[in-house]
Amino acid sequence: MTQQLILIAGPYRSGTDGVQARIDENLARLENAALAVYQRGHIPVIGEWLALPQAQKRWVMKSAKRCCTPLLTGSSQNAMRFIVLPVRLKVPIWTLR
Repeated sequence: MTQQLILIAGPYRSGTDGVQARIDENLARLENAALAVYQRGHIPVIGEWLALPQAQKRWVMKSAKRCCTPLLTGSSQNAMRFIVLPVRLKVPIWTLR
């Protein structure tokens, strides 16, 4: 098996109304997906792990160019922005079911 870098995209602040408990739930969903990716021998990347919110979008978009495929944990405006490039490049998008 070839190890792949997998971008985990999903809601973080979307739909939370700024309520920290909801933000934490969204982050837990992203981290659970990352753990499953890691347990399968790949390297997960969550944008919130890597950059401040102001720089995050720019960094994640650069990361998206290097990722083998994104894993979408849920729908949000930011998550959709992160997968635009892979969609354009016809890279398969993984989703949680």
